Amino acid sequence: MSDELIFETALVGKPKYLQAIGLLSVEIAHLERALAEMLASIMGAHWLVADAIFFASNSSIARMDIIARVAPLVLASLPSELKKVEAFLKRAKAVMGKRHDVVHAYWSLAERGKHVDRMKLGGYSRKPVTLTELKTMVRDVQRLYSEIIRYNTTFQARHPKDIPSMAEYWPQQRW
Repeated sequence: MSDELIFETALVGKPKYLQAIGLLSVEIAHLERALAEMLASIMGAHWLVADAIFFASNSSIARMDIIARVAPLVLASLPSELKKVEAFLKRAKAVMGKRHDVVHAYWSLAERGKHVDRMKLGGYSRKPVTLTELKTMVRDVQRLYSEIIRYNTTFQARHPKDIPSMAEYWPQQRW
């Protein structure tokens, strides 16, 4: 064993915080999987094809932008479905912003370990974070991906399957 000093986060003394932060990361992955399945659902495609498209980008926002670009094309004749997909994407983008604030932060203990603070990397102001806030974020993500999974299941069953030609989507255009 080396006598080298090893540093570790002060949050080791706050395991429930570490658990909530870790769980948020795991649940975000579930959300992204549900979004990839939503892409498959609206395209009427096999989930492996949607996965290949959706996960081609490393950016979660770019992944959602793929759905945002595809949805109006494949759901042009189903405006109510398009509104649902757009609402899911809006909520998912908000979640990803919050996730970014958690993952890309410097976490520390304040006031002799009584409070947990988060500081944006490259920033200099600390923001206290409660365990309740983190748990609420986790529940919000779980709720969102559960709603998306239910949507995917019901929409897959009633997907029109026959995607019209471009000329049928936009009859005012000449193709």
